[in-house]
Amino acid sequence: MEQVDPAVLSEVRQQGIAVEVQDTANACATFNFLVSENRLVAAGLIPPPSVGRTLPYAPPSTARLPDSAAAGAGEGAPQ
Repeated sequence: MEQVDPAVLSEVRQQGIAVEVQDTANACATFNFLVSENRLVAAGLIPPPSVGRTLPYAPPSTARLPDSAAAGAGEGAPQ
């Protein structure tokens, strides 16, 4: 698990925000549980440094689809 800067933790706690540092599986389970109780919740998931070395980041394409593709009029689409 990654460590959160103590100054950041202190600041968010001063703002009345509870902070839980958990591994991904437990963070997702806790998030889903709190949502099921209709509680206001947010999650910040930080990938481990090794992810950046093994999977290079590729920003989403900014290319636009042709109008026919955007409208779903491609092959097999109802006419």
